Amino acid sequence: MGIYSTYYLCRLDIFIREQVQLHSLK
Repeated sequence: MGIYSTYYLCRLDIFIREQVQLHSLK
């Protein structure tokens, strides 16, 4: 459970950072 939760949290963090970069480019 810990490994999977950490994996998804990392993926979510990357997704959020990508979305922020896309909005900042505009």
